[in-house]
Amino acid sequence: MPWGRRLKYIRKEWFILAVKSIVALLNLLSIERGAKNMKRTNILAIALFFILVMISNVAVGAEYASDLDILRVRVVGDTVTFGTVQQPNNTCSFWGYYFQFDASTSSGARMFSVISQAKAMGKKLEVWYDASTVPGANQYSGCQGSAIAIVQGVAFN
Repeated sequence: MPWGRRLKYIRKEWFILAVKSIVALLNLLSIERGAKNMKRTNILAIALFFILVMISNVAVGAEYASDLDILRVRVVGDTVTFGTVQQPNNTCSFWGYYFQFDASTSSGARMFSVISQAKAMGKKLEVWYDASTVPGANQYSGCQGSAIAIVQGVAFN
């Protein structure tokens, strides 16, 4: 199983375990407090469930692309943008750049290091990213720097 799919699976399993634990805890609380507090407990359980679903969509909702050959890397200020030979799904092309991230953070600096090493060694890249707001577009049809897919993680073998 590729690392990206394995990571998504681990996150989904963690989410399922967390939801089951919270539901069990809320059921225990409702039994101890009695029937008159049941409505309040149910409302809390529903609210907590929707909050967890929203959080899980952030954690698991990232797109994944593998076997990408790095074509170009550009650094402007703290922002790193890079393009690959193949255009991944749900990205837009801004002059051949499909991905971007902030290199001023510690995770961004590590991602820049991984990308630099992969490019120098000629390795294929795996990328986890948030989809572009205008997938399939280019610089002439709506893809601007702010619409490029945001990278969440990178790896190479």
